[in-house]
Amino acid sequence: MLAIAELAWVAGQAAPPLEEDPVAAMLGLVPDPGYQLNPAAFKRARARANVKPTVLAAALSQRGWSVSAGDVFGWERTGDPSMSPALVRAVAAELHTEPDALTSTAGQPGAATGSHRHAVARKVAADVAKTPAFKNLVARFARLQDVSLGVASSTLQSRMLTTAQRGEHPTPEQMLAAVEGLVNALESVDPGQ
Repeated sequence: MLAIAELAWVAGQAAPPLEEDPVAAMLGLVPDPGYQLNPAAFKRARARANVKPTVLAAALSQRGWSVSAGDVFGWERTGDPSMSPALVRAVAAELHTEPDALTSTAGQPGAATGSHRHAVARKVAADVAKTPAFKNLVARFARLQDVSLGVASSTLQSRMLTTAQRGEHPTPEQMLAAVEGLVNALESVDPGQ
């Protein structure tokens, strides 16, 4: 009985699916359809940096990413819709370029599959991301973190999705307030901004 109880407890402690994991979203590990690697831009950047696919794959593997030379070749041909913003940033760092220089906005936020609640949250987050208030927060966050506007936007959109885990249907006001709270807290730690 004790073994069964322990197995039941362990099963209840399982991590949520990646696309619904708020910690993964904050870390940029959840693929973002609105922030994807552009195959042509990636190929140009890799050629400009004179980095062979095998070398790039090895460097990314040393950073902890499970990437093969075949993956790198695939990114040049068709991209990879399952690529996370964090991996895009790692690729950009290895190629000595900005992450935004490697991305395209061909996908639209909300295109990813997932639960209905998660799809609703993505739609609300996409709507909030179009507002002037959100764009202002993105600019402030980019300055604080010393990142590009594209990386800042993707990070804050992921942050908005974490608020969706706390309620049934997040409102635009809740999502914007969560992001504003984060930026305000960061500014209070770094008052020079």
